[in-house]
This record gives sequence, structure tokens and C-alpha cells, in this order.
Amino acid sequence: MASAAGYAAFELGVAYFGSMNTQSRKRSSALRWHLVGVLLVLGIGLSRCVSDDPIATPEDSSALCDTMTVRFSAEIRDVLRRHCWECHASSIATAGVILDTYNGVNARVTSGQLLSAVRQDNRLARPMPNARPRIPLCDLRKIEIWVAAGAPNN
Repeated sequence: MASAAGYAAFELGVAYFGSMNTQSRKRSSALRWHLVGVLLVLGIGLSRCVSDDPIATPEDSSALCDTMTVRFSAEIRDVLRRHCWECHASSIATAGVILDTYNGVNARVTSGQLLSAVRQDNRLARPMPNARPRIPLCDLRKIEIWVAAGAPNN
């Protein structure tokens, strides 16, 4: 049934195309190729928005988020350094929050404030980082995994 309908549409197109003069055919052909080009560009652009890994970073969806090994000494400190230390390093300690030492971070993990702040859920802490873009999904996921593992000092 589908092949019969497809063949009928093809015949209709041939009949229509055959009745057009040469100038109309050129315009129609150029328009068709333009449309194919637009669809191709859209298809490539949209495919970059989708990743096989649901934890891809929003900034670069082609990069994968490695959450296989999440350690405080490497991944978590790096995330906090990039997004939090500007206001919450020991030397500054805005609002008394220190996030450049394990003890300071662990105190916020234990109270639930760290996850509340970086998830920006307004439950136990103000959304952070303050007046800056949200922490990328990959970095947020690393913090969540580390906290779920008991926030080890590793």
C-alpha cells in the first residue's frame, strides 16, 4: 500500500515537473537544493545537541563526562576551585563558608548546604555560584556522585 502511494506521488511529481518550462525547472531545482542544504545544516547542528552520554556538559556536548572515578583531591577540588573559591577560599570565606579544605567542604556536605547551593534548589542554601552561570551539569554530577559515596577524603 505504501509503495503504491509512493509511486503515485512520484508520477504526480514527474507530471508536474514535466509540464514546467526550462526556467521554472531551474528555479525549482535550485530551490530544492537550497532546501536540502538547509535541512543538512539543521540536521548536523541538532545532532551536536544530542549525546549518547546523558551526562555530557552543556558547554561542549561532544565531550563526555567522566564520572567513573570521582575523588575529592582531584575532581571535586578542581570543580570547587573553578566555581567557588573566588568567594569561598579560606582567605576570603564569604559568609563563613570555606570550600578550599576538606573539612570546610565536608561541613557543608553534612548540613546538606553544598548540594542545595550547587543544585540551586533554594532549600538549605542560596543558589551558587552567586551572580554567575550555573555549574555545568557534568561538574554537578561529579559532586552528587562524590556526596552519594559518603564524601570521602580521597
